[in-house]
Amino acid sequence: KILIYSDNSTNDIVIKNNNNQTIKKVALYNLLGQKVEEWKNLEQKFETRLSTNELSSAVYVIKLATDKGSISKKIILK
Repeated sequence: KILIYSDNSTNDIVIKNNNNQTIKKVALYNLLGQKVEEWKNLEQKFETRLSTNELSSAVYVIKLATDKGSISKKIILK
């Protein structure tokens, strides 16, 4: 199982990869469906932190592409 949440104290998106799945890419979209950020070639580790310092406070949709499929989740950045 992969857990995704925002850590507003450090302005990071935290991805906890309990099954050690290969994360191919992570994309962040605004509610209009426009891609605002993308991360590729992430290290395969238990916890990954993605900086969101340059993004404004809003609701986003985060999409992860893994070796076992894709995951989409709504996330709030403050």
